[in-house]
Amino acid sequence: MIIHRVKIKGNLLGDFYTAKSNSKGTIVFMAGLPSYLHKNEFCEELSLLGYNVLQPFYYGSWVSGGNFSIKNCVNTLTDSLKSIENGYIFDIYTNKKIIIDSQNIFLGGISFGSNIIQSLKTPEKIKKIFLISAVPIFKKEYCKMIGFDGKTFVKFIRAGFPYAYRSKNWNELVKEFSGQGKILSQFTSDVSRIGIYQGSRDKISPQIIEQYLQKENLKIKINSISGAGHALNEYDQKQIASTVDLYLQTDSK
Repeated sequence: MIIHRVKIKGNLLGDFYTAKSNSKGTIVFMAGLPSYLHKNEFCEELSLLGYNVLQPFYYGSWVSGGNFSIKNCVNTLTDSLKSIENGYIFDIYTNKKIIIDSQNIFLGGISFGSNIIQSLKTPEKIKKIFLISAVPIFKKEYCKMIGFDGKTFVKFIRAGFPYAYRSKNWNELVKEFSGQGKILSQFTSDVSRIGIYQGSRDKISPQIIEQYLQKENLKIKINSISGAGHALNEYDQKQIASTVDLYLQTDSK
């Protein structure tokens, strides 16, 4: 397994984990918020199981240029998928072209990353989607039910990560995280291709997930992971990678 820092498009960068053995396909994995620059153990475990994994850094965050906005987070996802469909990507240090398996494309995300995936109409080429620690769509009623304050959350991001996230319009982010926006309040993904994995000790949104799925008439199975919390480091990452692998490789027909 080798990790490459790659150029996805323009000033959008990411980390690319190459499959250790013959590739089972390529996963685009959307991180939570905040995310970090260090090696992602979960992505590493997936690569050891035979997947190429691309984890992009959202536009306007960390090493990626541009403006950090919810719209650009969606653009991060769509631009990453397009780069995979092209069948290759470039290492920014060696400028070496890395050939990618573009026949079997999967999509995954954790926490905030699941919201970005939910808001996007699923492209036809995506075989399956997995969401870990999924958060309810940001509508006022759900924010109230889970006790989530969008203004406080954005303040935390700005204060805790002042140089990692660079936005031209923080008020737009407050609106989206308060259930008053136009992107995070929508669920347009293809539910037939989604599997959800929720930690039994998740303190963010474990009970409300099932309620919101029922109320929005979204028929998605929730798989409880015993003893896990919300963040990836609150999971047995080798175990959750193996669980996701089994789901991705199981014929859903």
